[in-house]
Amino acid sequence: MPAALVAITDLECLQSFEINGFKNYHLSDTNRPDFTLIIQPNVNFISYKSKSVEVLTDLVDNNLNDMQKAIVIDKIVAFTKDLIGDYPHKK
Repeated sequence: MPAALVAITDLECLQSFEINGFKNYHLSDTNRPDFTLIIQPNVNFISYKSKSVEVLTDLVDNNLNDMQKAIVIDKIVAFTKDLIGDYPHKK
C-alpha cells in the first residue's frame, strides 16, 4: 500500500518494510474466522494493554484522561471476560 497510509489490524504483524514508496506487511494469526484491517492516513488508535489482551481504540473523550480511559477499558474487558469467557487472541 502507499507509504503515506498506515495499517491497523488485530492480526500479528510479523514484518513490515517499505520499498519504492510502498509499505509491505506480513500479517499472520491462527484459527481466526475473521479479522479487522483499517487503512488510514494517520494513526488515531491508541493501544491499551490489560492483563489478558491488548485493546486498540480510537476512543475520543475530552472528559477522561488516559488513566481513566485505561480503567474504563479494563472494566469492559473484565465484564466481557466474566460474561462470555476469555478472548482467544492477543488483540
